Amino acid sequence: MAKNKLNDRIQSLASSNSLASTQLPMTKRPPLAQKDREEREDAYKLGVLDCLNGKKLACVFLDFSDAGARIKLQCASSLPNHIRVAIPSIGFSRDAEVRWQSGSESGLRFLG
Repeated sequence: MAKNKLNDRIQSLASSNSLASTQLPMTKRPPLAQKDREEREDAYKLGVLDCLNGKKLACVFLDFSDAGARIKLQCASSLPNHIRVAIPSIGFSRDAEVRWQSGSESGLRFLG
């Protein structure tokens, strides 16, 4: 049941697709105990990052919420501040801001 709920949420996010004009500086990963962080659900979906410079990378969505996601790349890679993320298997695609990077993991905030 939780996977259906997650898929429904991802589908609803896929239908709203706009760019935010605000660019914030890269920050370190927030503490896990931060109270205002939206609860995320496990996802484990294969995805693609479009770095908007011709570079595309495969990734795994580790967890997901309405506001963002935590992803893992095959190896550590420096990402630009703004990227386009997609989960082709469910037709999900959104613009995102890279909020933090630690090794091969990154935290994303969805824009729009």
